[in-house]
Amino acid sequence: FIAVAHHHLGWILYHCGRLTESVAHQEEVIGLYDRCYHQPMIQMFGHDFGVTSLGWSAWPLCCLGYVDKAIKRCHEAIALAQSFDHPFSLMHAYGMTAQTYWLSGDLIRAGDFGERMMALAESYGFSSYIAAGEATLGGSKFVSKGQFVQGLVHMRKALDLWEMGGMKLYHRGTLFAMFQVHIQLGQIDEAQSIMDEIDALGFHDHTVALTETARGQLQAAQRSAPEEVEATFLRAIHIAQEMEAKLFELQAVMGLAQLWQMQGRQEEAREQLAAVYSWFTEGFDTPILQAAAAMLAEWS
Repeated sequence: FIAVAHHHLGWILYHCGRLTESVAHQEEVIGLYDRCYHQPMIQMFGHDFGVTSLGWSAWPLCCLGYVDKAIKRCHEAIALAQSFDHPFSLMHAYGMTAQTYWLSGDLIRAGDFGERMMALAESYGFSSYIAAGEATLGGSKFVSKGQFVQGLVHMRKALDLWEMGGMKLYHRGTLFAMFQVHIQLGQIDEAQSIMDEIDALGFHDHTVALTETARGQLQAAQRSAPEEVEATFLRAIHIAQEMEAKLFELQAVMGLAQLWQMQGRQEEAREQLAAVYSWFTEGFDTPILQAAAAMLAEWS
């Protein structure tokens, strides 16, 4: 039961944005986990703690910038779940893997694992995970294929399902994914409407740095005063640094660097981006780091 306590505390801390602490608690579970001893607890709690601690440690690890380690944890979770007969644990492993790939910007792989999660959720009637599947398929599979309208329909359906169940926790991340679609399509009014929905939620979680980066993108698209846009990106960077979320910091710095580049401050932009990018030691084949590398190469 000490393992159980670490497990749930780690999950809560992740959603509070306390990423390093979250990883530490999940790693306590991984160290304590004994398959023969803990798997009978599935009947009490509904899932295997070895599987979910591997997967839930992947989320904060990815945000902290340890992308390859996070992906490795996900595949370890899947392998463990596949070694015994418990569909919910396997579905959970697929879902955690999909989310980790989404955080890294790899929408194609996120959609693949989201589809596997959805198949199990529908087969066994795991209703809350049907909502998660709708969000993942909408924000990953359809968007990666350029099927933006279908993607938005699925994400809105996920929000409606969660609303029916009184679940608010994942609204912010799903709304953020919808916002990105509208920005990509140049639908500024629709993006503003989504931002208003995010602000109306009335709570902050681990995605707050991403939200502020998105706000900066929206202000730039609306041609707000450069000082206002810069202040928003700087706020996003500060929040990410407080969380030690290097992946989120990189995304915020990329937004700021693009702003500075358009203002003719190319050298400042390159130096700022290079300083954060040089911290990373892994994850270089993920879309976010590849985009940062391409920006640096263009400005060198």
